[in-house]
Amino acid sequence: MKRFLFILCCIISLALTVFLTYKTWVNFQERAWYENLIYIVAIFGWCSITEKMINKKYKWIQKFFK
Repeated sequence: MKRFLFILCCIISLALTVFLTYKTWVNFQERAWYENLIYIVAIFGWCSITEKMINKKYKWIQKFFK
């Protein structure tokens, strides 16, 4: 059950990353440059969070699997 929840969390995090990237790409021309910059920083931040979660670098994930 723990493994299933972990995989589900990873899939949801990846899906949010893809969705955020898609929404940024679609509306890139309609927004100002600073709004696009905010979206790009958010994408990189969320990618960092997703990578750390998948590689089990967070303590709450490590405790979850003990």
